[in-house]
Amino acid sequence: MNATDLAASVQYVLDADLRPLLHFHGGDVRVADITDDGKVRLEYTGACHGCQLQVVTHFVTVRQRLLKLEGVTDVVANGVHISEEAQNRITSACTSEKS
Repeated sequence: MNATDLAASVQYVLDADLRPLLHFHGGDVRVADITDDGKVRLEYTGACHGCQLQVVTHFVTVRQRLLKLEGVTDVVANGVHISEEAQNRITSACTSEKS
């Protein structure tokens, strides 16, 4: 998938699937960058910026949804960090729910 198509796919999922959920709580997200190798970097704004549940929203909802897109290799957000072990547990739990 070329960079333009990937950016359009990411934007579509954000607009159609994720932004309505974030807007419900007064928050939002924007794409800061998409690298040539498919890494999507986001910035949370509004009520999401600094929210204590931002880590959960990012790793359980936003990241998992965007990783389903062909060409997306990783999804990171400015200021949102958890341990690799916790990230692996979340990924495992989200994957096993679909089985």
